Amino acid sequence: MTPGDNEPQKIETRIGPLEFTHDFANGFPTDATVARLYDERDFQRACQAYLWSLPAVSFDRPRLELVRVFPVLLANRGLPRSLLAVA
Repeated sequence: MTPGDNEPQKIETRIGPLEFTHDFANGFPTDATVARLYDERDFQRACQAYLWSLPAVSFDRPRLELVRVFPVLLANRGLPRSLLAVA
């Protein structure tokens, strides 16, 4: 280890600076860095949940329109009542 390895280290990232005790490999993140990383993780999870829900939402709207426009035709095709329910 070199003499400067025991000093706190700051790494610049796209979410802002991340600070670590000692050096990055041997140190621990500061409380502010931990909070920032948890906030970023929550943001990424929210983005993924939104992106994963898009197909389900986009498939449901045409079904609702079909039920609204052609209720008699769809009822005679043997579709389950759960698919014919309009919320």
